Amino acid sequence: MNVPVQQSKHLRLPDSLPGLDIADAMDRLVGNVGLFLSLLKMISDDYPKYLSSLSVAFSSGDFELAAREAHTIKGVAGNLSMVDIYNLAIQLELMLKEGRTEHIEDQLSILRNKFEEIVSSVLILEVLNKKIEADSQMVGHPSENTTDLNSKNLRQYLIKLDGLLSVNDMKAKKLATEVVTYLSNTDTSDYFEELKSHVDALDFVPARLSLKKIAHQQGINMEVSVVE
Repeated sequence: MNVPVQQSKHLRLPDSLPGLDIADAMDRLVGNVGLFLSLLKMISDDYPKYLSSLSVAFSSGDFELAAREAHTIKGVAGNLSMVDIYNLAIQLELMLKEGRTEHIEDQLSILRNKFEEIVSSVLILEVLNKKIEADSQMVGHPSENTTDLNSKNLRQYLIKLDGLLSVNDMKAKKLATEVVTYLSNTDTSDYFEELKSHVDALDFVPARLSLKKIAHQQGINMEVSVVE
């Protein structure tokens, strides 16, 4: 059995599941479970597009484009610690660049199976996450949705809000309100109301720009490590 890794004082998830190094992902995303699950869900929904783009480029004989598509998959997989897909994408990119195409179809088939494995792991994670939250509430612990924003975890909240805004998630409205309310009690800035105004109007692209201005004012670096 995997030893659980502590992502926050409320949520605990296993170190790994098939195709996923969860402990590594949590280090990469500074323990932001909500953002991790949101990004994984997005990849689970979109992976057929990645595979289709790669397959079409390969079938048309455009190996240079196919190598770039493999590189994109490698970056996505690396950022979310999808270790098997990451290693497969490295192999595919190298094979395509070197013109070694005789086994590409086999590799694409394996890649599809590994993405389906990720889909299954995401479903398991979502179930585990709900059970953990329910258990926390039963023993009297506040859930992840309870506002416990403070100066020590502000960066984590800003990163989570940025993740929600990047995928047009409506939960960004509630979190933005919490962030603006907290910051307004500790500081003053025109960017606070600017952020809230953009989010209320569902203008998530300019909202992200306002959020980055706020982070800069607060001296917070919201960048997470990126795998090339």
